Amino acid sequence: MKEPDFRARRPQPDETASAYSARLEAEGHEEMFIRKEVAHHFNMGVDEMGDFFENSRKRA
Repeated sequence: MKEPDFRARRPQPDETASAYSARLEAEGHEEMFIRKEVAHHFNMGVDEMGDFFENSRKRA
């Protein structure tokens, strides 16, 4: 069985969740895709997502 796309794209070894999100956004991915990626690769729970994405928007 082929891995879903959101699991196949891996962050760089030293890449933070914020940097990874910014890279995916720059590549044109939608927020839901980015949320799935961050949750999967950084073990971030749903309850953490709101604050994480809100803070990311403020920095942009």
